[in-house]
Amino acid sequence: MPNITNTLQQFQESIAALRARLGNQLPTQTWRDIEREAHDRAFVVAGAAKAELLADLAKAVEDSINKGLGLDYFRKQFDKIVERYGWPYKGERKWRTRVIYGTNLRVSYAAGRLRQLRSPALQKLKPYWKYVHSDNVLNPRPLHVSWNGLILPADHPWFQTHYPPNGWGCNCRIVAVTKAEYERSDKRGAPDDGSRAINGRDVPNGIDEGWDYMPGNGSDAERIAAQAAAKLPEPLRAQMTVRNRNGFESSGNTDVDALLSSFIDDVKRVHRLPELPNIRLAQLPPPPKGAKEIRLGEYNHFTKTLSIDPNSPVPPRFVLAHELGHILDYNAFGGAGKDWPAALKFVAKAVQQSTHYKMLADRGERYLTQPNELWARAYSQWLATQSPSIRSGLDFMRNSTLADDRLWQWPDDDFAPIAAAIERLFRLRGWLYD
Repeated sequence: MPNITNTLQQFQESIAALRARLGNQLPTQTWRDIEREAHDRAFVVAGAAKAELLADLAKAVEDSINKGLGLDYFRKQFDKIVERYGWPYKGERKWRTRVIYGTNLRVSYAAGRLRQLRSPALQKLKPYWKYVHSDNVLNPRPLHVSWNGLILPADHPWFQTHYPPNGWGCNCRIVAVTKAEYERSDKRGAPDDGSRAINGRDVPNGIDEGWDYMPGNGSDAERIAAQAAAKLPEPLRAQMTVRNRNGFESSGNTDVDALLSSFIDDVKRVHRLPELPNIRLAQLPPPPKGAKEIRLGEYNHFTKTLSIDPNSPVPPRFVLAHELGHILDYNAFGGAGKDWPAALKFVAKAVQQSTHYKMLADRGERYLTQPNELWARAYSQWLATQSPSIRSGLDFMRNSTLADDRLWQWPDDDFAPIAAAIERLFRLRGWLYD
């Protein structure tokens, strides 16, 4: 029987959704600068146009929600941040903080809930979705009340625009139900409540402006967010460049720059980064015709250039994690590739004692047993275990059929001592957060 406890379980899907958005902070002048699906991969606070201000607000949001510290904690942090930057925000304090906190909380919950609802196992048992209106609302929206109890197939197009939250402060939700419950229901047809035109779009009645989308559904959300960011006024885009590069020079390719920006923010939520030299960012050129080698990304220490393919078959965040490992090796630890630098002695010992390393050495794998390659693979795996947005790349590498075991990583139990060594190294360097 399963071990049942009273321990409060974290909503991992919701946590991952929030971090995916917070990892890409976009300065804006109004809330209309970034809308709909772009919010799945962009954190904005209307009027917060200073990079450092936005970064501190993002940290306060993440701590208050993911650590369960709540709205009161966020308000205290909000007051400190406003005082620190002298930010003349619009609106009354309680209302403004409630909107920022509540919107991020509800949208993250909705995105995480969507992932759960689309679980194949759940859909097999309960292939229908029911709209549930919250009773904890003093002034409910009439149309939202009218949708209460409505049951439709999970893939019904009505949910593409009516999946809650459907407006500011909306507490409606979706639950999965069985075919039997669907057949017993007297509300099985999608209502036609009409629509109205807003900024050139037909928005269904009952849905607030900018809320006619399904949070968490945007598989192309990162591209949409990047395109939206590219349309921002020049001063705001300049703020993005200053904040996001962290020593990286823009490649001039929107997709590449947006990917690197979001990735670096993911990393900085796991550990602090040291001062790095200016590194030029570039898009990896296509391989020559007939080339058999799979090139996903590379760091050239001599030219200080990081090249990546934003359309890599391997999730590009994991590729970036590997290349950042090389960047840290050369620029923070004094690595040269041939030997383990003294700074990495803890990690070197743990790696060389691992079963995976011994297997590679016994097979005579010269490239994969080079110190700089072992470190980059170890660092990327450790980073993936700490960051949900990078973890998918680790899972992909372990199961990929793109190549042979060049794409393998350490099994979890074999990697545990290596992870402990990396954490010891980073703690000694002051890179880990308290």
